[in-house]
Amino acid sequence: MALLALPAELVREILHKLDPESFFTCLQTARIFRQHALVSTNLLRDQLARVPGQRVLPKNVKNNTQALLELFGKRSTQHLLHGVARMADVHVWRAGLGIDRKVSGILAWNWSESDVKLSATPTGAKAFENTLILCEVRAKNGDVDLITIREGEPRLEHLISTNQLARHVSPYHEDGLRDYKVFKVVPFQDTRNGYDSRLRIAILYGPLHDSETVPWRLFVVALDQDIGHALIDICTIVPELEDTFMDMAINIDGNPIIAWRSIDGHSLHPKHYRVAIYDKYHHNSDSELATPGQYMTLDMLAEVEPEALSKMRLQGYNVHLVPPSIPMPRYTARILAQNRSSEAFQRRVTHLPDNVEVFPAQALGRTIATHHHHLVRISDLNNGTPTCVNTALELVITRDRRFHERSRQGAYLLKALQFPDHCYHFDTNEDYAGLNHVFVAKLAGLPDIHNLSSLGLILATSPRAHRIAIASWRTLLIYSLDPQAFLDPVYSLSQNITASDPGDRLRQAGVPGDYAYIEGCGWQFYENGKFGNECVVLKPVKVECKCVVYGLEWRNENELWGWGEEGLVRWRIGAGAEGQRGYKEIPCY
Repeated sequence: MALLALPAELVREILHKLDPESFFTCLQTARIFRQHALVSTNLLRDQLARVPGQRVLPKNVKNNTQALLELFGKRSTQHLLHGVARMADVHVWRAGLGIDRKVSGILAWNWSESDVKLSATPTGAKAFENTLILCEVRAKNGDVDLITIREGEPRLEHLISTNQLARHVSPYHEDGLRDYKVFKVVPFQDTRNGYDSRLRIAILYGPLHDSETVPWRLFVVALDQDIGHALIDICTIVPELEDTFMDMAINIDGNPIIAWRSIDGHSLHPKHYRVAIYDKYHHNSDSELATPGQYMTLDMLAEVEPEALSKMRLQGYNVHLVPPSIPMPRYTARILAQNRSSEAFQRRVTHLPDNVEVFPAQALGRTIATHHHHLVRISDLNNGTPTCVNTALELVITRDRRFHERSRQGAYLLKALQFPDHCYHFDTNEDYAGLNHVFVAKLAGLPDIHNLSSLGLILATSPRAHRIAIASWRTLLIYSLDPQAFLDPVYSLSQNITASDPGDRLRQAGVPGDYAYIEGCGWQFYENGKFGNECVVLKPVKVECKCVVYGLEWRNENELWGWGEEGLVRWRIGAGAEGQRGYKEIPCY
């Protein structure tokens, strides 16, 4: 290798000029490069300055080459500067025959630290590590295979066949549910009567052909690793005439919520969208009819160009209707649980002003991380009275513009500011109306959002929000970020403050009086990168993706799973990735 024959001074000069990813590769390639690094603190400090992170180094690290080398390795892998584009492990498990890829997909359960403390998680589940199950559906046969996704290979653990359900369905046929097919399978957790660690899924069966005589049936199944699965709830659902199924979910009270659509036969445009919240059904009452407790209807007849909506997303007691192209809420209504009524659907503001200052708006996009500033004492905040300040990081993707107004299009991270009346944390299940917002980062390199496939953008955020995956057809982009770099000024600005009063900690960090950390938010942490419109610009890593992607879910910060035209796909992007490739069948044992 000609490089190794050069004088040591020239080799070190070359290493100084390398970008962080190339420097990381050199350290992994030859011992001589590591030896050069271990005798030059300046070299390691220069390379650390080109990687996002805290700029003020601890004293025990600043002049220690071994500690600097370890810190460079950790930061490089955290921010995907370790050759992920070529080193990511990609394994594909082919889907079985006769699988309905539209109904099948990955089911995800998200766990927090409080869930683990309350023993509300299944055996082996960890905080900030999602439990994933691949649901393979043979829709017309009525069969559902549940394949557990773990760190190793996926494994078939539950098989729900038509033989188990046929006796609960009328009319009954000896050859199974030939008049029924599976329309939707959704995951949820029952918290109505205390915490139950068993995972639950709801399976909606409907008529195979349009029929007013065949009722819809909803089955709730509890999954147990030790004893298998058990059918625990059944109910009958009767839709309104002309309504066709759109989507289903289970709310936090355990009630099924189904979105229906009605199509205008002449224009083929939607006439209305109807969301029905059904009353709780009684245990094992297979003859009990689930009646709608309330309806929320969105009339589209008055719209000049009625908008196509394809999905429903729940956020606490808020129901969002989502278009197929951009996975952001377009219409929202709130379920008022006390009087069993509901608000009408309201169109959300989906355009972003081209503004570098703070602007007021309803909660935008998806909240991916939060931070609580406790008892801040600043003279110009609430007359110096100790006050709590909540901040949240929101992911917004938009291609909308407002007439005669400059707008931003694309994917952005915005910081939302909340000033509560008393001490409480930002509730991610609430759709807050009065928040102040400021742009903090732009996600660069998106596919053309004005020319998307019918699948639109597929979006997934990792449990700790350190990774954002966005897929479009056969393109998969992964963004790396540190949410606390935008939310916590003490962390972002490398303030080594040990004051006992949290308010004192915040007061000493950043610009005096900037109690919400708005000025230069994240600039020092990401000073190695680019900026635009006073925003940090985050660049993605494009990883290998040879099949059309239908869905994505993160199991942890470094393991992404996808459901696509080839089957189940796993991408490993952590420090242990070695560029491995695998292609096999899903185990059936």
